[in-house]
Amino acid sequence: MISARSQEGMRCFKIYSGQVDKGDHSGGLSHHGHDGSGRNQGSFNKGASWRQKHTPHCPVSPNERLGEKDFTTRRSMVFARHLRIVGDEFRANFLESNDEDDKTVFNEDWTKAKQKPSAPLGGPYLGVHLRRKDFIWGHRDDVPSLRRATEEIHSLLKKLKLKKVFIATDADRQGKYLEELRRLIPEMVRFEPTWEELELYKDGGVAIIDQWICAHARYFIGTSVSTFSFRIHEEREILGFDPKTTYNRFCGDKEKNCEQPTHWKIVY
Repeated sequence: MISARSQEGMRCFKIYSGQVDKGDHSGGLSHHGHDGSGRNQGSFNKGASWRQKHTPHCPVSPNERLGEKDFTTRRSMVFARHLRIVGDEFRANFLESNDEDDKTVFNEDWTKAKQKPSAPLGGPYLGVHLRRKDFIWGHRDDVPSLRRATEEIHSLLKKLKLKKVFIATDADRQGKYLEELRRLIPEMVRFEPTWEELELYKDGGVAIIDQWICAHARYFIGTSVSTFSFRIHEEREILGFDPKTTYNRFCGDKEKNCEQPTHWKIVY
């Protein structure tokens, strides 16, 4: 039996490999267990205390809570296949990205995934997570202004010789911030679901699609202390990306000591 201490805890406990339920923010993570024979046992209650820590909006990284630097538990948490397919199709159609060219071929059986001899190349685009809303007030010192973020994005595009940037953000779809972002960054590409897609995938599913696309970028830069960015770090680590292209964050406008995210290395 799963005992949840709060409604928020219950939302974190719910893991789906299919459609995400209304009000659930897990975003379609499925927990795959194995009995040693390689047979998939599916989701199981014993893993509930672990599963809580692997959803996009649960507060703490599993490695920080459990001290599991080998990522064994996190590697067993696989994004739902139908959401990965949506992300892959978007990459192919709008970002000229595919697993063969990007060297990001995904092994459906996580127990058979091994350390790659060389780091993946990633798609020909910059991946960005810009958290706004409550973070602007709750983390004002280490969250950049739109001007600062725009300058950093253009600098990275030039440095990396890339022409497109995929941006995941919680800014309102019809808000002034997003309009200004489009004006300042014409290279911006976003996954903008139709109302039908939003009804089907829910906010959690759209979050997973955004994370999956960011995880396959040539280079990723995220938001300080954001669990959404943490999930992308972990997914890129699992895919085998160079840490220098993964563990990066925006700095606040007046931040003097801009400490970058901690690198959690997988030990197979």
